[in-house]
Amino acid sequence: MSLVTILASAARTTSSTSSTVSIHPRTRSLAFHLQITNAATDAADTLNVYLQSSPNGTDWDDFVSFTQVLGNGADSLNYVAFVNLEEYQSSQVHAMQNGALSAETIVQGPIFPSYVRAKYVIADSGDGDQSFTFSLTMTEVR
Repeated sequence: MSLVTILASAARTTSSTSSTVSIHPRTRSLAFHLQITNAATDAADTLNVYLQSSPNGTDWDDFVSFTQVLGNGADSLNYVAFVNLEEYQSSQVHAMQNGALSAETIVQGPIFPSYVRAKYVIADSGDGDQSFTFSLTMTEVR
């Protein structure tokens, strides 16, 4: 097993993506831990975090969409996602999604991602005070 920090804990105010992480070719499953340590902003502000895979580092496809976080002052929220890269789905073909996967959704294998990244979308209710402090780690199981 190998633990990788995808996003170090930091306060974030704008949408972005993490750096690209290479996945070992013998990885059988992935475990992700999203930890929110501060969401003390307006309740109408939102944070959506997606995990994305890519075969080439250019085209990205969502495979996890965490629960949407509201900026209502909640602290110490923890979410986990477990992805089995060897499990078969009933539908093997789908259109690639970039930040569009429904909340609380995981697309199980068989996916053989060469690369993984996080995409986070922060929306403000209109007063410009949005801020979410969070981190994201990944554990590879071979």
